[in-house]
Amino acid sequence: MSLDGFHHLRREVWKTFVDLIFPVNCRGCGKKLGYDDISSGFICLDCWKKIPIHRPPYCRRCGHPSGDLFHDKCPECKKLKKVYFRFARGVSSYSGLLRETLHRFKYRYQTELGTPLSEMMKDYYLSSNDYGPIDRIIPVPLHPIRFREREFNQAEILARPLAEALKVPLDIKTLYRTRYNPPQMTLDSKARFENVQGLFAASNPDMIRNQRILLIDDVMTTGATVNACARTLMEEGASEVYVLVLARGD
Repeated sequence: MSLDGFHHLRREVWKTFVDLIFPVNCRGCGKKLGYDDISSGFICLDCWKKIPIHRPPYCRRCGHPSGDLFHDKCPECKKLKKVYFRFARGVSSYSGLLRETLHRFKYRYQTELGTPLSEMMKDYYLSSNDYGPIDRIIPVPLHPIRFREREFNQAEILARPLAEALKVPLDIKTLYRTRYNPPQMTLDSKARFENVQGLFAASNPDMIRNQRILLIDDVMTTGATVNACARTLMEEGASEVYVLVLARGD
């Protein structure tokens, strides 16, 4: 037997052992999964395919489904008063399996879900005709205290495969939070806008000056967080800021 054949046989024996001793069920539909499904985050391909991808019509500016592609602003992005990003898009709605999966990823530390979620974001961007050339990708930063609590930034994980595919820098240092603030999900709509006032700053404006920036986050509901990030980036000299999130609140 060749060395390649031996490694293949060993892999197949290991897969059979894992399937028999440590059976895993799909966290979406409950059907039994095999060894190869581990990289899918323990969710079967059929369930991933059932997550609906956002398609028009939606607001041309903020991507909210209540708008359309013929007006610059819908009632939702008008709440932002001044919109600092060029436009925002969400891969899917913040509901159902995607919402549940994001909660497990962020709050139950099931980091294996980062792989299929980031691939979903990358595939959406690469198949989109909305975005023009970009120079830099910036994930929405966490405060150092929250980063130590979670030990990862979900926006950074989501952004990395896309940055690699586009061969542009993934900038995790320039944009930062100036204070530790309450999570947006714990606040009502009005408080969310107040919560992000003056929240972000740029450590090295020269890195973003005249740059077309793609801002990445996991969820966008009111848009307060990404708009505050975009404001900082634009005021520090960025030429344009685009937003891409995995889940768009309805």
